[in-house]
Amino acid sequence: MNVLIIDDDRFVVAALEKKVMWRELGVERVYTAYNIRQARKVIEENTIQLMLCDIEMPQGSGLELLAWVRDEKLPIETIILTSFAEFDYAQDAVKLDCLDYLLKPVNYGKLTEIIQKAIKKIREQEKAKKSIVQQFWQELLQRETTDEKELLMRKVEQKQLDYREEETFILIFAGIYPGYDQTAEYTEAVLDFSFKNIWSEVFLQHRAKAEILIDLQMFYYLAVIRLDEKVSGSKAVKQILKSVMENLGRCMGYDSGFCMSKPVSIWECADTFEELTNVCSRDLFCRNNISEYPPALQKESAYAPACISQIEIFLKHNNQEQVLTAIRQYIQEQCQKKTFTYTVAWKFKRDVEQLVLSYLQEKEIEGHRLFMDEKSGYYEKRALSSIEDYQSCFEHMITRAVEYAGFAEKSKSVIDIVTGYIEKNYEQEINKKTLADIVYLNPDYLGKLFKKKTGISVNNYVMKVRVEKGKDLLANTDIPINVIALDTGFSNYSYYSKVFKELVGCTPNEYRKKME
Repeated sequence: MNVLIIDDDRFVVAALEKKVMWRELGVERVYTAYNIRQARKVIEENTIQLMLCDIEMPQGSGLELLAWVRDEKLPIETIILTSFAEFDYAQDAVKLDCLDYLLKPVNYGKLTEIIQKAIKKIREQEKAKKSIVQQFWQELLQRETTDEKELLMRKVEQKQLDYREEETFILIFAGIYPGYDQTAEYTEAVLDFSFKNIWSEVFLQHRAKAEILIDLQMFYYLAVIRLDEKVSGSKAVKQILKSVMENLGRCMGYDSGFCMSKPVSIWECADTFEELTNVCSRDLFCRNNISEYPPALQKESAYAPACISQIEIFLKHNNQEQVLTAIRQYIQEQCQKKTFTYTVAWKFKRDVEQLVLSYLQEKEIEGHRLFMDEKSGYYEKRALSSIEDYQSCFEHMITRAVEYAGFAEKSKSVIDIVTGYIEKNYEQEINKKTLADIVYLNPDYLGKLFKKKTGISVNNYVMKVRVEKGKDLLANTDIPINVIALDTGFSNYSYYSKVFKELVGCTPNEYRKKME
C-alpha cells in the first residue's frame, strides 16, 4: 500500500508524514509532492493507492489533479485536506468521487479513522478486481469464452477492465526444477509458494505484475504480462525473468527456466497459450534458459540407438559405471546433433527401463517393487522435465538396480533382513509375499533361498519365533494363555496349543506349570 501526500505547505506535509502511524496502518511507503506537476510525476512512476491532497496550490488545484486521475482511470482513493470550507469545493470533490473531505487544522484521530476506512475500501476493491481479472483470463485461455475480437472487447467493457485493442501481452511458460533433496525437505506447497512469492517480489521491484499466474502441473506455470511504459517489450520482460531466476537460485537453491511468446494482442492470447504450453512442456532444454517462442527445436530423426546392446552387456556384468557412461555419451551425441527430441528421449528411456527390468528379473528381483519408493517416484515423474532431470533419473535407476542386485546376491544379507523383520513383527500376519515385498524378491525364490540358508521353511521359522516369544511370556508373566496366543500372532488358542506341543513337546499350560 503506497500513499501520496500533496500540499504546497512543507510543514503540513512533514506533520502528516510524522503524526500518522503509517506502518501500523499497513502502508509500506509514503511519497510526497508540493505541487501538481510533482504529484503527477510520482503517480506516473509509482503505484499509488491513496492520495491526501490540498486544494489550493500555486501551480494548480488538488481538484484538477483528482480530475486527471479520474480521466486516466487510475484506481486511487483520495482524501481532500483543505483550509477552505466553500460548498463549491466540497461539491466538486464529491462529483470526482473523493472519499472524504477534511478541514485544516487536521484532527489526526479523525484522519486516522478516515485512512483506515480508505485502506479497507482499497483492499476490498483490489480483491474484487483481482478475482474478476483472474476469472477473465482463465475463461479466455481455457477457451470458455470467445476470443473473437469484437465480442471479446465487448466482454472487457462489460467487466469494466481497462484493456485496450492496441495493447499487447507476452505469455511466459515458467518451470522450476527443485532437486529430490529439496522436495524431501519442503512440501510441494512450500516450493510453489516460494516461487510465486519471489516472482511477485521481483516483478513489484520492476513496477510490473502478471495479469495472471496459472498453475499448469507440478512446478510448471503460465503467466500473462501486460506491456506498458514500464515494461515495454521482450527485452524488459527478459531482464525481469533473469532477476527472478537469480533470486530463485540464491534464495531457494533451485534452477528455473522460462520461454516467452512474442507480443500478441488480447484476442491472440488463447492460441498463443495453447501453442506455448504444448511445445514448452516437451522442451528438455528450458532449464536455466530464458528463450523466446518458438524455442530452438531439435530435429526429428530415426530412432536407432546402437548403445542399447552395449548397455545390456554392461548390465549383465554388473558394470554400473560403464552403463552410465554409455547413456551419457548417447545423450551428449544426440544433443550435439540437435536430434534429441522429446519422443527420442521417451523411447530411449523406455528401452533402458526394459533392460533394467529384465536384468533384475534374471536375478529374481521384482523391479516394479524395487522402484516403488518415494525417491524413485520423484525421478520418474521429473525425468522428461529437462536434460539434467533425465540424466539424474538414469543415474538413480541404474545405481539402485545394480547395487540392489549386488546386495541380493549376498543371500546372508537378504536372510538377515527377513529374519529381523520376523523377530520384530511376529504378532502380525506374515507370509512369503509379505517378506518378498520387503526385499523385492520373487516370493517362490525367496522361499527356496530361505530354506537353503536356514534349513527350515519361512512358515516354520515364523511359528518357531512365535512359540519362543510365547514361552517367555508363559514363564515370566501371568497373562492368560488365550491372550498370549493372540499376542504372539495365532488366530485361536487351539491352533496355538497344537503348534506349541509340536515344537516344545508339551501344551502351553503344561509348560507354564513346569516353569513355576
